[in-house]
Amino acid sequence: MSVQHVDVIVIGAGISGIGAGYHLQVESPNRTYMILEGRSDIGGTWDLFRYPGIRSDSDMHTLGFEFKPWNAEKSIADGPSIMEYLRETVAEYGIDHWSTDLADTLAIADIDAVILATPTQMHAAQAIACMDAGMHVQVEIPLADSLVDAEAVLAKQAETGLVAMVGHTRRFNPSHQWIRNKIAAGEFNIQQMD
Repeated sequence: MSVQHVDVIVIGAGISGIGAGYHLQVESPNRTYMILEGRSDIGGTWDLFRYPGIRSDSDMHTLGFEFKPWNAEKSIADGPSIMEYLRETVAEYGIDHWSTDLADTLAIADIDAVILATPTQMHAAQAIACMDAGMHVQVEIPLADSLVDAEAVLAKQAETGLVAMVGHTRRFNPSHQWIRNKIAAGEFNIQQMD
């Protein structure tokens, strides 16, 4: 792999990874980034699960991007429709900086940070690998799928002194922002959170 300096690595080319790529381009245009995807295509879950009947687990008006709203008639969409939407998005916004090998990517000595937007069961091992390679890491929620794995990430962070943080990428979704603004304005009161 012949790569020069990269400021940020986003691991996972699904909805969250593509959204992170867009926000990096807009919010930090002077920084370089690369999206790492373990498979040969973008799309995350929507590319991985191809059995009949697969559809989104959330309406696409909520799950879609604020910068490119979902405009299809069906809000509960099937996998091929979501993949078409994602392909349009990466083409329209030039989100095409990607690789397929984590080890090769982590071998790039001049990386500042990594964003993990991968399946939950991969988070802990990948976060630890990033810190072992000397890189700060932000993990899409949840940090891990077990307390033992989460504690291993915490131990690695304490050992290395690197930043290891967990982020909620849906904070960019218009519906989540709307609710947050209502709560902040005192118009909604939280009665219970489960």
